[in-house]
Parts: sequence; structure tokens; C-alpha cells
Amino acid sequence: MRRAVKKIAVQRGDDDITIVIQGNGPLTYRLTPVDALRLSLDLPNVVSAIRFQLLPVDHRLLKQIRIGQHPKKLRLVFDLNHPIDKGLQYAIKVVEDQLAMRLSLVVPPG
Repeated sequence: MRRAVKKIAVQRGDDDITIVIQGNGPLTYRLTPVDALRLSLDLPNVVSAIRFQLLPVDHRLLKQIRIGQHPKKLRLVFDLNHPIDKGLQYAIKVVEDQLAMRLSLVVPPG
């Protein structure tokens, strides 16, 4: 059975946002900052079972998610509303057949 992304869910907070990517089995990934306002998430040997190619998010940290199918991978591009080099943090947690990417702001001590 070919690996596929079945669902993308967005969990919004005031100062953070979590994007949950649901697969039909374990997903491996490679996350790369493209520039200050874009992150690229490659899922090798995965296809999209999602009908849309653009997911508008309109959160203070994340504008939208673009989904592109390539010959040997599925690529998700996260268009950010807050620059990575200005205090935006990102982290991925893998749980079984889900990837959860959390974006949050670094709050300076004070």
C-alpha cells in the first residue's frame, strides 16, 4: 500500500498554531527553511489523498499551506506571516501515523 496523507488539521492558539498531518501509516519527513517566511516539508514516497492544493490558514503566524505532488515526494510549503529570524520557532512531533508541526513565538524574558 502506498503511503498517503489523508487529512491536514489546524489547531489554533493565540500565540501558537499546530498543523496535524494524518497519514495512512508512518511518515518520514525532511523540514527545511526556504527563507525567512517559508518552510518546506518533504514527505518521501508519499502521495496526497487531499483534494485541495492550497489551505488558507489566516493565522498571525501562518498565512497558508501549499500542497504539491512531485515524482518521489509530497511537498508542503508553509507560507509564514512572521519571520523565522524574528522569533518564530517550529518543531515537529511524530506520533504513529501523524506529524504535528507546532509554530510558536519566542517570548523574551521579562
